[in-house]
Amino acid sequence: MMKRRAKNARTSARLLWELFGCLSVFCAKGCAGNIVTLLYRRSTGGWMRRILMLVLLLVIAGGAYYTMRPVPMPLILTGIVTTEDVIVSPQVGGQIGQLLVKEGDAVQRNQLLAVMMTDELQADRAYYAHTVDSIASQVGENEAQLRYEQRQTEDRIQQAQASLDASIAQQAEAAAALENARIVFERTGKLWEQSVAPVQQFDSARTAYDAAKARLMATDKQVE
Repeated sequence: MMKRRAKNARTSARLLWELFGCLSVFCAKGCAGNIVTLLYRRSTGGWMRRILMLVLLLVIAGGAYYTMRPVPMPLILTGIVTTEDVIVSPQVGGQIGQLLVKEGDAVQRNQLLAVMMTDELQADRAYYAHTVDSIASQVGENEAQLRYEQRQTEDRIQQAQASLDASIAQQAEAAAALENARIVFERTGKLWEQSVAPVQQFDSARTAYDAAKARLMATDKQVE
């Protein structure tokens, strides 16, 4: 009796091990037929048959549920997606050499969208650089001409000042000569009236006085 119970225990352990193996294979490949085979073995006890039957029913129910479960249908809706138009304009004019995005692309802030052709920009830069150089050269020439004219003006001013100083000196000299000629003329006139000086001496004194007066008038005009 004890030997029979030990044999049944070993058989039950072996069947449980085969059941776990079958379940593992079923989970991996779906082998429900192995469970059915175990049910028809003669060595399988009554309570073990009930366990296998329950497992088989669970497997069948799970397969049926998986096969007949409701499949969610995609929900199709219609709507309008509004967009915002943005005008992109460069700070300088020119032609686009390379467009890095296309219509409908999503862009980020500060992303490079296009590359301008540099030929025209370089030509404009060279033109303006040449213009700046020409203007700078012209300004230099004008400054040199202005300095030359300033030196000439200063020289003319100095010459005019020297001429004016000479005229003033001549004016003073002519005034002194006129004063001397006047004194001689008046003295000679008194002597001539007293019949002391001859008439020729009186005429010479008067002529000298008139000449001194004329020279003073001439120097006055030069000073003016």
